[in-house]
Amino acid sequence: MPTRRIGGIATASTVLVALTALFGLAYAVMNALAVDDARAYLDGVTTEDEFISAYGGALTVQLLQTLSQVAAGVLSVLWMFRITSNHRDLGRDSFWGPAWAVAGWFVPPLILYVIPFLVLRQMWKASDPGPDWRSSRVPPVVGIWFVLYGIAPLAVVAAQGFGGMGGVGAGTDSVAELVVDQQSAIWGAGVLGVLGAGAWIVLVRAITERHTALTAERPSSGGAS
Repeated sequence: MPTRRIGGIATASTVLVALTALFGLAYAVMNALAVDDARAYLDGVTTEDEFISAYGGALTVQLLQTLSQVAAGVLSVLWMFRITSNHRDLGRDSFWGPAWAVAGWFVPPLILYVIPFLVLRQMWKASDPGPDWRSSRVPPVVGIWFVLYGIAPLAVVAAQGFGGMGGVGAGTDSVAELVVDQQSAIWGAGVLGVLGAGAWIVLVRAITERHTALTAERPSSGGAS
């Protein structure tokens, strides 16, 4: 039975995830470098135009991070959908099927991403080429990703007082206050982004390797079609 190819999508999604993490770290660095400019503007030492000029690069990087994150999210969800659809077609269906691979990202409790975590666990098991796939042991990287992406960010959200990280579209005074007051939260988000991206890339590559062995898809020929 023909199966949906996942190799190309897996590669593209991991590249975008890595770019998103790098943009996040770059934004944290640029934000830290702009603290003095923000203080000078808030103290009335410099003008609004001077602050915007000094901080414009950071806002551009933040926008690029948002765009790459959206693209990475779309491809990652499509990757999960194709794998779970293949499992269904191969008779390895479970409660966490293709519909949950998509909908699980949008149902409560949202930021915790419990359902995607459960879907990924099942994807690992069902991608085992052996006949005893139901008893396949799930590696620690699945739980590590969940902690870094679903649980640890709650500390960052709490630290920023639910005030938001983004400066795009906000007033100049609000952006300057964010630069000064949210340094720790922004650094935390940047570091967690890199760690979470690393765990996700390892996880995606591992599941993709198992799944291509199951479906006989050669990794080198895996396109997004």
